[in-house]
Amino acid sequence: MGTPDFAVASLDLLVKNKFNIVGVVTAPDKPAGRGQQLSQSAVKIYALKHQLNLLQPDNLKADDFIAELAALEADLQLVVAFRMLPEKVWNMPPEGTYNLHASLLPKYPDPTTSLVFAFTTPTTRYPPSLVGRIFRAASRLLLP
Repeated sequence: MGTPDFAVASLDLLVKNKFNIVGVVTAPDKPAGRGQQLSQSAVKIYALKHQLNLLQPDNLKADDFIAELAALEADLQLVVAFRMLPEKVWNMPPEGTYNLHASLLPKYPDPTTSLVFAFTTPTTRYPPSLVGRIFRAASRLLLP
């Protein structure tokens, strides 16, 4: 689950390492620019290019989205720079939901000290090798 360019690096890492991605969730297309033409997220563009199952819910609490997501029977969910998930969605996969978010803090001008990762894990098993690879990919994307 994710929307901005930052999320594509993590998704690309999963695709290149041949993980079984049962679905990709991203924000619906939004009007952008002067002409207010519908604009696709970077995650959607990547998912379509790689023929991944794509979900773009307007409402993360909607019963139809919850049912569609549950039907995927995902073992775990990775969330990268996405919206706040309802508890029902967060708790859905048996191996847990993992949230990766990066932020450059404006107070610190040196990007090597201002990159902050907030990584939240449930109490289920923790896949450190996967998480480590995602952190490294995200760091390469954000740091000069």
